[in-house]
Amino acid sequence: MTLHPFAVPAAASRRLRRPQPDAAVTPRGLAAFTLVELLVVIAVIALIAGLAVPAIEPMMKGSKLTTTADALKFNLAAWRQQAIAENSAIEVRFLSYTDPSVPGQREAYRGYQAGRFRQRMTDTGAGDFAFDPIGNVQKMPEGIVLSSQEQMSSILNSEKVREGSHEFLVEGQNNLPFKSFSFRPDGSTELGKRAGDTWYFTVVQERDDEQANTNPDNFVTLHIDAFNGSVRSYTR
Repeated sequence: MTLHPFAVPAAASRRLRRPQPDAAVTPRGLAAFTLVELLVVIAVIALIAGLAVPAIEPMMKGSKLTTTADALKFNLAAWRQQAIAENSAIEVRFLSYTDPSVPGQREAYRGYQAGRFRQRMTDTGAGDFAFDPIGNVQKMPEGIVLSSQEQMSSILNSEKVREGSHEFLVEGQNNLPFKSFSFRPDGSTELGKRAGDTWYFTVVQERDDEQANTNPDNFVTLHIDAFNGSVRSYTR
């Protein structure tokens, strides 16, 4: 018998056939978790999560404080540079108010704003000087404030620091009390420079400030050099 040159012998063809799956292997034969085993795994995960949350919570709060303090430090440095660039004094006001959206909230230093003093012009000529805001009020995140405790914030508790009533609306409120200091055109400040004068304020959890806690677990203190206007931060 003559074979076609490309034909495959029958015996070889049988050998090349794809092997059939073992009929004995079925989905029923595969291993699986029982309901009890799944419940045990879920219970272990819940236990681990419960132990981890108390350890993570202080870290998250500390990170929130650090972020808030870093933003304030950045803004202060920017306003100092702006005072130098414009050859004009810039005042930084720390505003004390309540947030109407939070019932029962006490008044605290929750925001700050910088501005220049520009002379108003009237029909009769030059008038008095008025505060001209630079940008919007910078608000602290909910639950974060500048400490009002004397040991934590000397700037907010000194009679040498200017205070007054803010002329612009904040959270639907006007005439908010403020404490302030200014950067001079040379970058220095008008804060007192006598021996013993130290100027700083501290970013804290509002809960710690309410309890007059002068030794909170987490806080960031910003120290202002009255001579050159530089700002340094100390974190705990």
